[in-house]
Amino acid sequence: MPDDHKEIERAALNSLTRLERRLWGAAVRTQIGTKGSRFWRNYDHLGPVGAAKLVVGRYWLGPAALMVILIYVVVALSGQNDPTPAVVFLVTLSVLFAMVGLLRAVGAARAGRAFREER
Repeated sequence: MPDDHKEIERAALNSLTRLERRLWGAAVRTQIGTKGSRFWRNYDHLGPVGAAKLVVGRYWLGPAALMVILIYVVVALSGQNDPTPAVVFLVTLSVLFAMVGLLRAVGAARAGRAFREER
């Protein structure tokens, strides 16, 4: 871990949206404070901004997976009722969460490229 820990934390958290800081700010701080975490494994290659975006992108994929599981639960519990509206809603949420996660991963790659060019 580099010595300028607070500056790295500030840069990483400033790269996140307000919603992401509210949802996962504490988890990102924990990753920054833990030696050997996913943040630090990607830090040398992506920099603080890219590593934070990659970590948050993976956090966005968690709710997407949960929505896919909920789709199966809704269909299984629907019985004779038509589960289509609920399934469409859950599929939409799942795709939305997955797209945000993938876009954050693309943002991490771009930030990493910029970080390597600065060095």
